Amino acid sequence: MDDQAIPEWKQFEIAVAEFLRALDPSAKVTHDAKTPDLHTGKPRQRDVWIEGTLCRLFPIKVLVSCKFTADRIDEQDIDAFNGEFIASRANKGVIYARTGFTKEAIDKAKVLGFSCCRLYANQPPEIPEVLFFSSSYCSRNQGSLIFVERPDPVWRLTDWSDLFNAAVLVGNMQEIALDVLCTIYEHCIEESLGTTKAQGGVPAPWIVDVELKHPNAAVNPLKVRLGGRWRTWVAKAEAHLLNGTYSLTDGQFVGTQTGPVVDTWGIHPGPDWTECEPPIQSPANTCHFFIRGKTRETLVDVLGPQPIQIAEPPGPREPQKEGPAGKAVPATPRIVQGLNEGSLAMAQLEQIDDHDMRKLLLSVSQNRSVEMNSLLDDLQPVCLVDRESDRIRFQALPGQPNQIIVGVKCAKRLHVHCCAAAVILSAIKETGSAQDRLVALAYKMLNWVVGLDLQGHLGVELPAGHVLRPTGEDFPKELVAETSEADLKLGTRLYEFAFSAILLHELGHLKLGHTGEVGLRSIEQEKEADRFAAEWLTDFGQRNVDRMGALLGTALALLWLTIFNVFLGRRQSETHPEGYDRLFQVLDQIIDTSNELECLAVWEFVRRMLRAHMSSAGFELDEAVHDNPRDEVSRLIDRISSSERSVRD
Repeated sequence: MDDQAIPEWKQFEIAVAEFLRALDPSAKVTHDAKTPDLHTGKPRQRDVWIEGTLCRLFPIKVLVSCKFTADRIDEQDIDAFNGEFIASRANKGVIYARTGFTKEAIDKAKVLGFSCCRLYANQPPEIPEVLFFSSSYCSRNQGSLIFVERPDPVWRLTDWSDLFNAAVLVGNMQEIALDVLCTIYEHCIEESLGTTKAQGGVPAPWIVDVELKHPNAAVNPLKVRLGGRWRTWVAKAEAHLLNGTYSLTDGQFVGTQTGPVVDTWGIHPGPDWTECEPPIQSPANTCHFFIRGKTRETLVDVLGPQPIQIAEPPGPREPQKEGPAGKAVPATPRIVQGLNEGSLAMAQLEQIDDHDMRKLLLSVSQNRSVEMNSLLDDLQPVCLVDRESDRIRFQALPGQPNQIIVGVKCAKRLHVHCCAAAVILSAIKETGSAQDRLVALAYKMLNWVVGLDLQGHLGVELPAGHVLRPTGEDFPKELVAETSEADLKLGTRLYEFAFSAILLHELGHLKLGHTGEVGLRSIEQEKEADRFAAEWLTDFGQRNVDRMGALLGTALALLWLTIFNVFLGRRQSETHPEGYDRLFQVLDQIIDTSNELECLAVWEFVRRMLRAHMSSAGFELDEAVHDNPRDEVSRLIDRISSSERSVRD
């Protein structure tokens, strides 16, 4: 039947029922149900009737009444619903109203234990109303640069690119002026953000005087003033579109909120935003630049070609105009020093733009984009990469700011693991010689990459001729050539999920407030972060294809940790659970046991991956195929946990 042929009131009931059904697929949600009346025993019509279980044990029944009226629901309507609720023998009562509720109705519903709800389908929230949504946007897109004193003619400055390309002396080393200015600018941004995190509010503007010394000490240094301002906007309320349900009695919203579009490359974020305050006034000879991407590219592309116009220098700064970073900053390289995990060797950590991390996490959690952006905005993690360490290195460091450290070399190896997994998935669909060829290819890929994993972990080279001894740090071209384009593409997609699972684990540590511990508390924190990542990534609301990718990606991330148990036995760490325990417990938690196909597919995949690693490690494995792959995975893990092995054997 065409939707237009269905009365609007009935369409409203159906929409409510479908939304509630989507919230909990395990519950039985019936539209236009008939249940017996408590007093007469006769069937009575119920708009929506829900039957489910609480804590997977206690049965619960929910009566939902859908009010499609022109007027808001008042106290008398609540009284009428209370009578229907008692007669229905339900455990919980819910009212959905198209036009909302009076304050008196909400107060009475709270006393009676009813939930008063609104359903939104890409609609803006009402103003004024009990429900308020707001968005704010803050950008650091206005910078300024001005000469404090007239430059010595020896510098030969015509346009700003001349300044940027000039050689300057930093300590005993020669640097390029552009590098020095960018380092100071980013340092001041961080300090401004750090002050804001500690004190709240909008980041304050800042000004810093910089002295750039000529390599020839006889030449007068350049003195410039670098500044930055955070511009803030507030979104118009009508620019928010809601898709979900809101309970006015307890203030809970379930669903998605689409905020106004932000033009992150423009000077202004767009028509749905209003700037909180006008731009600051600067001396006439100040050159402004608007950050549309990275600081370096903006300075070179936007400011670089402009001629330098020297008017009357601004003179000394007024002390009250100094921001949180209003002091000279040492021109040191943008490198953070940190301890390499498990050693006393210092590793250089390089800060990178967090845009790629955000983009990746959004791509694997498409139906939770609002929540993901909120999580990242709340934690504001700084992403640091370690390009030198061979060990598996992913680490969360809480602080001001929060930091997440990612090892580049180990991330590349994880990609190879995922490509090998894609080949094994292809092998499952084949038979005979075609399957044998794919299995052999996957084993060669895994042996090569596991060899690098173990060498990085042990810090020693494997003996010559060892089956796991890698031929080099770069993935062998002959193995790439043997792998189909489809398998390489699938491997990359699995890598996105596996990498995201690890990132979400580290974000979980930050979100849950974990601190450095040892012993049982540390092990429990690792398990909590595992659950945080797994539940987020394998949300039941994901599309089926994404859910399977998320399950396999999560399994691969945990299999990666389990290989050390396969080749080295129990680790007995004081900070981390055994890899095989994490693998089995997490998968047992997130696999939908009511979905037979999902159970079979994921556990069979894990079974084959474990057997591949165990075969290379020298385990004697029978060729029997067991009916239940989950049970066989459990048996394989029992063997791993009881073995005492050495990769040097």
